Amino acid sequence: MPIKRILVPTDFSASSEYACQYALTFAHEARAEVYLLHAIYNPLRLPGYDFGGVIETLVKQAQDDLQKQVEQIREKQVIVHPMVLVGVEYEEIVKFAQEHQIDLIIMGTHGRTGLAHAFLGSVAERVIRIASCPVLIVRMPAHK
Repeated sequence: MPIKRILVPTDFSASSEYACQYALTFAHEARAEVYLLHAIYNPLRLPGYDFGGVIETLVKQAQDDLQKQVEQIREKQVIVHPMVLVGVEYEEIVKFAQEHQIDLIIMGTHGRTGLAHAFLGSVAERVIRIASCPVLIVRMPAHK
């Protein structure tokens, strides 16, 4: 099956950046387009209510950060579409993948375990459970 659309969710962390670099290499080889997505957590998702401009500010900052990444990526000759969404992260990722007929999701993981995992959960784990397309999780190499 040809892979033409790759979704790369990012939270701008080192693990997301590592997964993005991996995805760019994959996309270059497959001649696929990359959708670089940042989801801003807002569980209420109330139309017109943005906590006094906080959400609007976060969206603007995320758009600026994504644009900086896109400018660096252009050197790799991969078509990149930056996107910022607001909602519950894993739900937005899966919904975007379905709506845009994404062939593969490539994302990083923080690798939390124990209490940190129990309290913070794992966006990657939830995406794996409910996504209708394949999901590739990229872990950063262990430091020696």
